[in-house]
Amino acid sequence: MPMIARLACLLPLLAVLFTAPAGAVRVTDLYTGRVPVADQSAAALSQAARDALSQVLVKVSGSDAVLDNPIIQESLGQAQTLAQQYHYSREGDQLLAQFEFDGTLISDMVTNAGEPLWTANRPATLVWVIVDEGGQRSILSEETAPDLVEQIGQSFDRRGLPLRFPLLDLQDATRLSLDQLWRLNGPALVDASARYNLQHILAGRFTRLSSGQWLGDWSYISDQGRTDRRVSGSEIAPLADSGSMLVAEALARRYAVTADNAGVDSLVMQVSGIHDYNSYSQLVHWLEQLELVDHANVEQVAGDRLVLRLLTRAAADQLRATIELNRRLQPDRAAGTLVDLSYRWQS
Repeated sequence: MPMIARLACLLPLLAVLFTAPAGAVRVTDLYTGRVPVADQSAAALSQAARDALSQVLVKVSGSDAVLDNPIIQESLGQAQTLAQQYHYSREGDQLLAQFEFDGTLISDMVTNAGEPLWTANRPATLVWVIVDEGGQRSILSEETAPDLVEQIGQSFDRRGLPLRFPLLDLQDATRLSLDQLWRLNGPALVDASARYNLQHILAGRFTRLSSGQWLGDWSYISDQGRTDRRVSGSEIAPLADSGSMLVAEALARRYAVTADNAGVDSLVMQVSGIHDYNSYSQLVHWLEQLELVDHANVEQVAGDRLVLRLLTRAAADQLRATIELNRRLQPDRAAGTLVDLSYRWQS
């Protein structure tokens, strides 16, 4: 089918999926790094601290490129002293070291290095995967391939990415056939995903050749378009990691913010629809949890309308994409130009 015709078929379905408000999940372990260690020696602990801090920095910035920054590389050399606490645990025969780092310290480290910072409020991605082994195709689930489900989950977790797998019930089967998933059919994927009300879809297909090699394709679909990536390898685990990398790259480009190192600025934000103290408290608490917002000070209350002054290290356009991840904050286009940001609170 010609590209224009394919896009014409896809656009109506995109409208169905992407006009609904996008929800965000707050990643609670953003500043936690968990890495395997050979033993509990001082040398192993030092390397584990460096690896754990590297893991946290990638999660916070959204890209492995942060580790190439000279300022970041210098900080990695002090990883063990920067950790708030650490402890060991075991998973089967594997010894693991878990390190906790201070969120403010990590945020300052990233912004002072001039790297983008990605808030802990992140959209979830719906993941569809189909696997072909020996000519038998099956959609990925805990029943069909529990190890691969775990590998994909761990891969997303390492990058601080919330994910969901489809229910694979009768409704999913009716809307998306094995053949449509195998062809990574964009319109069918969007249609089948609409019930989950998520703006971000990752679909993958993998086949094992007679040589033992794996071949695969990932397709990431959002309201910004579609990105495809082909992968191959002797093991399927690295192929799973390439899917989370594709999503992280796309989301970081959209939501990660490079802070203004010139200092803290202020933005005026108006929010209507605040009818009680509980709504007021939730709004202010949520805003002050955003890494680049230092304070959200209320300057005026008029009926159900609040005017706040945000002390922030980011511009309004940079903050807007992250703020609008909150389902309760709906853009108010009729507010005029007297404020930098304007929303209506949906209870």
